[in-house]
Amino acid sequence: MQDFFSSWAAAVTIAVLFCAIISSMLPETGIKKYIAVVLGLAAAVIILSPLFGLFGGTDFKKEIENALDGLDAASEYKYDSSLYGDYILKVYKDSK
Repeated sequence: MQDFFSSWAAAVTIAVLFCAIISSMLPETGIKKYIAVVLGLAAAVIILSPLFGLFGGTDFKKEIENALDGLDAASEYKYDSSLYGDYILKVYKDSK
């Protein structure tokens, strides 16, 4: 139990430090407030993660990893430069 609390406290400390560093490095623009909201939500999830595990009984770390793996798989595509070159050549010839 003590190991759980020490690892949770370390995660909270790292998250808060990360949020502070990122928010201090950002320039004063309109997007800064949106990034601050996202960082705050991430910090809140880390802080409340023991409660999620207690009530939900699910492993949120695994769920997040699965969701991110799905995003990675969806964003992968093959770029074939020869097909792109053929397309540009066809468009060029058609425009003459």
